[in-house]
Amino acid sequence: MCPKCSEPVIIEDPALSWIRSHPSLDSFREGLTITDKDLIVHRYKTSFGRGFQCIMSVEIKTFNRRMSESQRDTLHMWNQFLRNRKTTPTKKKVMQIEGLDRVYSVKNQRWVKVKAFGAHLLRLSRSTPDDSDEIMWDKEFIDLNVLIEILRFDRDPDTLEKMDWRKHHVDKFAHQSTLPIT
Repeated sequence: MCPKCSEPVIIEDPALSWIRSHPSLDSFREGLTITDKDLIVHRYKTSFGRGFQCIMSVEIKTFNRRMSESQRDTLHMWNQFLRNRKTTPTKKKVMQIEGLDRVYSVKNQRWVKVKAFGAHLLRLSRSTPDDSDEIMWDKEFIDLNVLIEILRFDRDPDTLEKMDWRKHHVDKFAHQSTLPIT
């Protein structure tokens, strides 16, 4: 049990336990939210033929736990930092922020184009997707197969529709320098 909120804590990293119990890091009194990042999903190997990678952040809540108001606000802010999908007339949702879309990959030793899909909430009724009766992605109930498709970027994490990876525009930066930022 969490000593502060009395919620059951299944497994907690010792460092996170120390943070949670330290009086100088009290979230309510100090106005501080420290949130661990459950998943960063990065599809670096794509067969889309489009020359880009995909990335998103996922916060997982098991046993139908809810986020605190401060954690929800933090995730909302983080979500805005992690988006760079450009709005087009064919998109159903208009919520993307145009930002950084190329980053230097140390592994590939070159600049890579990245589509950033923001931060999302995965809520499970039990401890894993396999044993959960209910799986909720953001505010939508989904099944296990849809979750797998989302995590593979076969489905759009925002709309839950199948991804359309056809190339619609010419990449004007295809021949950009491969030198890292110094």
